[in-house]
Amino acid sequence: MKFFYASTGLWQPSWHSTLKIVQAVEELGFWGFVVPDQFMWDASDLGEQSTFSGIDSTMESWTALSYIASKTSKIRLGTFVTPMPLRPPQLVAKIVSTLDNISDGRVVLGVGAGATRRMFEAYATWDDEWTRAKKTREGVELILQFWSKDSVNFRGKYYQVTNTVLEPKPIQRPHPLLLFGGAGRMMLRLAGEVADICYIPPWIKMSYDEARALVLEAARKSGRVSSIAFAYSFDGVIPPRYDRKLFLQRVEEAVDKKCEYFMVPFRYVNEKPWKPDGIVSERETAALLESISDFAKNIMPSFS
Repeated sequence: MKFFYASTGLWQPSWHSTLKIVQAVEELGFWGFVVPDQFMWDASDLGEQSTFSGIDSTMESWTALSYIASKTSKIRLGTFVTPMPLRPPQLVAKIVSTLDNISDGRVVLGVGAGATRRMFEAYATWDDEWTRAKKTREGVELILQFWSKDSVNFRGKYYQVTNTVLEPKPIQRPHPLLLFGGAGRMMLRLAGEVADICYIPPWIKMSYDEARALVLEAARKSGRVSSIAFAYSFDGVIPPRYDRKLFLQRVEEAVDKKCEYFMVPFRYVNEKPWKPDGIVSERETAALLESISDFAKNIMPSFS
């Protein structure tokens, strides 16, 4: 089992705390660190965190990860997930390739179709679910061509490029890891076709076993069943306080479901997580690091 530390958000007021955390989880043996790729949030997505008046005070994820890459040396870094229709896919390909070179091959590209309407209406175009999934499929196809071909000519319904060169190519071969997090049938099939890691979210409109079977069937048809791994996490509600027994139970569930990765979320403790200014105190950071350390020392070794 490999463990991702899954940050709940990359807000500016808690940035220095986040940097301390990622350096600590690297030393504690976490395999990866991933952040949401959000410019703006729908308050309903954040639950009680929506009481934080600065919910849109987010850092641009790929820029922040580039800085984090310079302060770490081993841990994988990525998004969970990047809404693919938000940016031109050729730009995503270039950003990820650059960071893979800067980090010596440690990038994980999270892939999703996007669900934050408010952000899309502000920064891109909000389409129906079907169109966003189609854009994601086409965008991923184009990105993979950029990472593998000397020059790309592409004529899709949504994206077109002519004689386009992307250099340098990513260090990872055949390409940086793709971590899928979509819930629709089209996204699950696409995950089966190209994903390295597939996370099946708890809000999916079918059972976990049905969704996994759909992914594996698409992988079988693509001749790559042995190439795809699965990730597991909590059921969408992060416990308000760290409980070793509960976290252990979730990891054991992941093993039972034959998952190779576990996405570990934590909340800040001791004080209310998101005060009006969103600033995280040193005491809150220390308490969070204590919980993370307990998980790493008392749970992770049993599943290595």
